[in-house]
Amino acid sequence: MFQEEQRSNRSQAPDLAIHYQLKQLKSDFGVVAILVDDSAKLVSASDSDDMDLYYALATDVHRLADGDNCRLLFAKLNEIKRIQSNQISTKSFLVKGKRYFIITIGASDLLRDIGSYRAFFGLRRICGEGSLGSSVVSRKPEALTL
Repeated sequence: MFQEEQRSNRSQAPDLAIHYQLKQLKSDFGVVAILVDDSAKLVSASDSDDMDLYYALATDVHRLADGDNCRLLFAKLNEIKRIQSNQISTKSFLVKGKRYFIITIGASDLLRDIGSYRAFFGLRRICGEGSLGSSVVSRKPEALTL
């Protein structure tokens, strides 16, 4: 009869709603999610524990998404946070004609992918765009060895 509200945090403010969406990914899947716009500006992150790291990733998001050789970036990530190149994924997508990137960090490819698509559809909902019909481009950094 009554549908139980699934989200514990809700906001009419888009910036806060996006943050809640990404925060829920960490809670549900153990995946850290970082949303970056096409100008390499950090839009939001699932938590605020490692903001310096998130800003660094945002700055290099085009290299990550395009599969450029990011050996130095991954060496730095491994040194600072013990993050291996196979624990990070980057996907780009369009929402209302604007390109965004979602960077996910976690041990499982499957959970990173689920988290990325959940963030994509959440952002589309928050921005008032329907849930179908926009392009998603998936790229993982390839052949990156430390």
